[in-house]
Amino acid sequence: MTPTTKDEMETPALLIDLDSLKKNIDTMAKFINNKKANLRPHFKTHKCPTISHKQINAGAKGITCAKLGEAETLALAGIRDVLIANTIVQPSKIMRLASLARGDAKISVATDNQQNIRDLSEAAISVGSTIHVLVEVDIGMGRCGVNTPEEVLLLAQKIIEARGLEFEGIQAYEGHLVYNTDIDARRQGVQKAADKLSKIKEFIKINGITVNQVSGGGTGTYNLTGNNMIWTEIQAGSYIFMDTI
Repeated sequence: MTPTTKDEMETPALLIDLDSLKKNIDTMAKFINNKKANLRPHFKTHKCPTISHKQINAGAKGITCAKLGEAETLALAGIRDVLIANTIVQPSKIMRLASLARGDAKISVATDNQQNIRDLSEAAISVGSTIHVLVEVDIGMGRCGVNTPEEVLLLAQKIIEARGLEFEGIQAYEGHLVYNTDIDARRQGVQKAADKLSKIKEFIKINGITVNQVSGGGTGTYNLTGNNMIWTEIQAGSYIFMDTI
């Protein structure tokens, strides 16, 4: 088959400028290179493992995704570090998650309740796997997550006590801020979230538990969360298809 030219393509069609894609990947990688935070780009923008590998080759530590099926696709494609930035609750999906974690990929997931922790543990025990778990903290979206240091500590303790689970840290996504066009409002919102997370981390530390990761951040706030000393992983994703970054 001969290659199809742009003028020969049937429309509508999505076209990606590969030079711009590479520039965006490199720009984000360069920004994050000397920061405390690592880049864990989100899969939901492109849902293409080839692009995920390009991001990892440019320095990303792993990939974030929204769904179990996406995590399975990534693991099958050879991505070795995958975070599902949601809570998996359906029994059949929890078993799939546990089975996925039995492979050579590190699989992490978020949670915000004790019953889910018990369910994850039972599934992991049944298949002999280890699931890495982050406590979801609500920092303003009002979608899911717990709020107080005491709630986070309790869930962290339950994860540590549960067989088949490893406490990874905190997920704290500031999605309510990423589309705010007022940069000062974005900056203030990120600082408010950082203050809340700092108090939570200190409270948990006083109680003998180390928070290895604080995962969050989006394209609209990466230059704020990436420069902050709280977030250790930035989940920005849509930057790769933007006209400017």
